[in-house]
Amino acid sequence: CWVCLVLWLTTCHPECMVSSECAQDKACINQKCVDPCPGTCGLNARCQVVNHNPICSCSAGYTGDPFVRCLQESSY
Repeated sequence: CWVCLVLWLTTCHPECMVSSECAQDKACINQKCVDPCPGTCGLNARCQVVNHNPICSCSAGYTGDPFVRCLQESSY
């Protein structure tokens, strides 16, 4: 997807080439600044973007591999 910088549509440039050209909570994917979280973490995991990178973790009370799935911890 291209962002056109001239109203005449004569000169178009990609939104980004590297993630450092995006906000801290976005990553440069296919030349566009987007949220890198969708599809990254497993079931019941949460995703937080830190310095353009998705960080997956299990929420409190859950355990497991956050890239696969987080399961509720047993109470016994």
